[in-house]
This record gives sequence, structure tokens and C-alpha cells, in this order.
Amino acid sequence: MGNGTSKFALAAAAALVFGACGDASESGDAALDRYLCNESDLGGGFLGLASGSFSETDLGGLGIDPGERKREYREAGMQRGRFIFWKERLHRPPFEPPLNVVCQVLVFETADQAVAWVDSLAADSGDIAASGIIWLPDGRRHTEEIEPIGGARSFRISAEEGPARATLIATYEAEGNIVWSVFAGDSEGAIAPMDVLAILERERTRIAEN
Repeated sequence: MGNGTSKFALAAAAALVFGACGDASESGDAALDRYLCNESDLGGGFLGLASGSFSETDLGGLGIDPGERKREYREAGMQRGRFIFWKERLHRPPFEPPLNVVCQVLVFETADQAVAWVDSLAADSGDIAASGIIWLPDGRRHTEEIEPIGGARSFRISAEEGPARATLIATYEAEGNIVWSVFAGDSEGAIAPMDVLAILERERTRIAEN
């Protein structure tokens, strides 16, 4: 995302390292990958930069006040998750800001806990920034809940600090004891709900067929 793109990538890569060292590796977790978007779901033209597993402790540790976040996630029944980070390929100038997409799945102890966690999310930059393997500038932020995208609870957050800018749309949907999310954004605020809806619709079609 502009000057923040490298930090976005570093955050995703850091989570991959955390997952390798943490307690997120569980037998059968590869089955969760069906909820992670592939390049076809994105419409093609993307490069996968990082992917992996993480624990609730890893995710909580990436937010502000990590001790409190870790406690909240444990009490919410969050157990672990998986993610994949995609970056749009740019082919020829003049270059438009590339779209960055993180698809993520979280596992909870029960279905009720997964629903409750989605319901508990607030239009708060701290909540959204700590809910996934994403990076946002630490400066001025504006967060709002928007109309559900394809039935998924959805938020838009814009942030800037000096030259670093990012606008992100985040979606959350509970299915059984999991919560799957799409985080998509760019540096110029060009990301629109219809862009995210297209990803969700392709992903749901693929999941239903497999």
C-alpha cells in the first residue's frame, strides 16, 4: 500500500514466522485452506507473497496492548488461524496503486463463540487492525462499519502517517466454528465494496463446488 506496502508484507511474513514457532500447527489444518482465496478467486494477476499458520497468541501480539488482546482472544475461544497474503501484479506504466489482499480463517472452540466474536467487533481502528494479519499506519485513522458485503459484516478503515497511506475494507463471516475474512486495500482509497464482493462470490462458488 504505497510506502506502507513493504510493512504490510513484513507483517504477513512475521506471522508466518510466529506460526512456525507457535502452537498453531494442528493435524487437519490444511483443510482450512479452502477458505483462503486463491489467485482465481482474485480474478488473476496476483502474486502470493506469504502464507502460514498462527496461534491466537501470535495474532494478539501484533496489536496495540498485546497482553490485553491475548487475554481477550483466549476468553473468546479463539484457537488458531491461517492466512495468505496476495499483491496485485502491475504490468505497464502508468502504474495504478496495487491492490493488496489478505485472506484469513480463524478457528474457535465453538460455533457460538465464532458468531459472538464477529458480533463483538466495533468500528474501531484498534479492533480491526488487531483482527488479522494486516498492517495499517499508526497515525490518523478513520473507521466505519459499512453495509454488509455479500452478507459478511464489513468495515472500511483509512489511515495515514506522514507519506504512508492505506485504505482497507475488512469482512468477517462466521461459518460453524470458524471465521473467514477478506482484507483488501490500496494506498489511494480506490478499493470499493464491489471489488471485495467479486472476491467473496468467486470464493464461495469454488467452496460450494468442492
